[in-house]
Amino acid sequence: MTKLELPVRIRGVVAHGDKRGRGLGFPTANLISGMPVGLDYGVYASETVILGDMSKTYASVTSFGIRPTFDGADRRIETHILDFNEDIYDREIEVSLLAFLRPERRFASVKDLVAAMRGDIMATRSRTRS
Repeated sequence: MTKLELPVRIRGVVAHGDKRGRGLGFPTANLISGMPVGLDYGVYASETVILGDMSKTYASVTSFGIRPTFDGADRRIETHILDFNEDIYDREIEVSLLAFLRPERRFASVKDLVAAMRGDIMATRSRTRS
């Protein structure tokens, strides 16, 4: 498999997902898009632009993979936009993956996953300009 060099831009429409992230305190925009070839499963520091509202770039944390902690099987691109709480279902967004934070893995508990997600957010804040 060919490795993609960062940054990588992914554009797609926001769709409804399992709403699991929202329940954990980290709502995500689930992206309907072609799946990138050569991109490692994992968590990325990213920036998101909601198209049609190009004046603002939001810091975000993006997960690409199958969600092994929840026995997921299908590949998904999900992004948590930091400091953002608007309904963007059916809107087109562009996510720029800036830095690989960690590989995807199965956590022993949801509590461990939430702790890792908090760390991902802190790492993203230190790497993005938003």
